[in-house]
Amino acid sequence: MKTVRIPREELYSQVWATPMRTLATRYGLSDVGLAKVCDRHGIPRPPVGYWAKREVGKAPPPTPLPAVDEARLQSIELLAEPPPKPPPYQRPAFDDDISALLERARALPDVSVPASLHGLNPLLQRAKQRLEESRVDDDHMVSSFKYQEVNVEVHVTKENVRRAILFLHALFRAIEQLGGDVRCEQPREWDRVQTTVRFLGEVVTTVRLRERYRQVKRPPDPKDSWRHSSVDHEPTGRLLLDDGPNYGGRPHCEDNAKTGVRIEAQNNRVLIGWIEMMGFRRIEARKAAENARLRAEQDRVRADQAADLQRRRDELRDRQKQEQASVDRLLAEAERWHSSRLLRRYINAAEQRIRPDMTPEQKQEMARRLAWAREQADRLDPLVPSPASVLDEKVERNT
Repeated sequence: MKTVRIPREELYSQVWATPMRTLATRYGLSDVGLAKVCDRHGIPRPPVGYWAKREVGKAPPPTPLPAVDEARLQSIELLAEPPPKPPPYQRPAFDDDISALLERARALPDVSVPASLHGLNPLLQRAKQRLEESRVDDDHMVSSFKYQEVNVEVHVTKENVRRAILFLHALFRAIEQLGGDVRCEQPREWDRVQTTVRFLGEVVTTVRLRERYRQVKRPPDPKDSWRHSSVDHEPTGRLLLDDGPNYGGRPHCEDNAKTGVRIEAQNNRVLIGWIEMMGFRRIEARKAAENARLRAEQDRVRADQAADLQRRRDELRDRQKQEQASVDRLLAEAERWHSSRLLRRYINAAEQRIRPDMTPEQKQEMARRLAWAREQADRLDPLVPSPASVLDEKVERNT
């Protein structure tokens, strides 16, 4: 990027005329980075709270710019323009079936809430009946929920029962228009029943409709001094569609208290969001499968490398054993050769000890022993053929 050199006095003027965070972006720096530049060049900066005081006309005067003698501090080299912005986010391409479903959802007219409760599907009809028969609980609401009972979970005040059922009726009908369906099912035997939304045969999300409440402090009762709880739940009238307690109650849509937008006006946005969530979920599943495949391939390569390394180690160990055995045999042969030489020197010395006055029997015995000794020397010597010896004989085992 291009750079610009500005006088120290000019940067001082800019620092006291523009907040650091805004000025820093002009030069491709952070506010901390620009502050370091000012400190290196002896440029005073506005104190904390300066700009708030300036808005009300109570800012202190700028700190004077001190003089510096070093020539290198008289000018500052900075970037002439901020760094380029990162490219805009590119939404990944969804599968063809999800893209087609998404186009149909976007082309769907605004979902209108009917004014009549006629034509409810069996799930909503059962929920309506349960709400009408249910007693008001501690939250001043009625609930259609009964553990492990096939039913849509709704938890609202009596005044909002009709509105809640009509909203769900419109939402479920729009789901069916897109080819989806709503079911009440139990994931596992010990789980609570939950309402699932399916598109293209896949479970997209779970839904529960409830009314928000606020906590209100209860005035202390002298008669109930043992009771620690001093809070009541007060319904707010605002409806909230979330994914139920099994998944943390993450909201899909709700009445907006600030803007006044009700959940009935958010049906289309919710449907489009669910379908997009399906697309992202498939992409993430493929990424996870590819990552698992890569990890498996890496594990296989590492296992092959470890097996090859072990094979080469075993081969080296075998070669070393064979070589060491050969060396041991060589040393043993050298020891035998040395012993045979020593023995022959001894035999020669013994021959010189034969005296003329020895009897023929003594000379014969001495000659026999020397001949036997020469045979033993030849037997020890690896360089000459070894004569037969009783020491080499073995007794065969009985079979």
